[in-house]
Amino acid sequence: MADNFIKNNNYEREDFFMTKIRDYNMNGTIILGVDVGYGNYKTARCCFPTSVSRSDQPPVFTRNYLEYEGGYYTIGEGHKDFVAEKSMDDDNYILTLAAIAKELKARGLSAAKIHLAVGLPLKWVQAQRDSFREYMMQNRHVDYKYAGKRYAVDIVDCNVTFNHDIRANAKGYEYFCYMKLRRQKVMASAG
Repeated sequence: MADNFIKNNNYEREDFFMTKIRDYNMNGTIILGVDVGYGNYKTARCCFPTSVSRSDQPPVFTRNYLEYEGGYYTIGEGHKDFVAEKSMDDDNYILTLAAIAKELKARGLSAAKIHLAVGLPLKWVQAQRDSFREYMMQNRHVDYKYAGKRYAVDIVDCNVTFNHDIRANAKGYEYFCYMKLRRQKVMASAG
């Protein structure tokens, strides 16, 4: 249906989806939704395989890598083995940094304050919500390079929700988080 709409209205697929997406922010902080999937990582504007491999040297055949704390991480080539506890290794943190970089690039930014809104499978969210939030916020300020471009990100907060119902995608996480923060702001001002 969307493809027919795009074709009939002379939209380029990528341009249509890039320009018609509403961005959520609160007081200059971008609310960024990331679906931390076992098969794919998803944001409002990108989807890439949940795969990361570390090297001490920059990869020769791809620019799709992240440079962080002396390591070079190739992103999205292959598939990560299943790990029930998503904060057991650095992979999900590195993949989230790649997702942030892809979203910032799509918005024409290289520096931002980010409030992460991440989704976990319903089966794991109860047991992993607090530990995964801490894991995502392990560094409040992060400097790194992705695809040859430098990014400076301040992670100001993180909400962890579940992959279900309206929050079944990254844009839904952003909206959910935005509405929650908005309610808190209204309640505080009414206080």
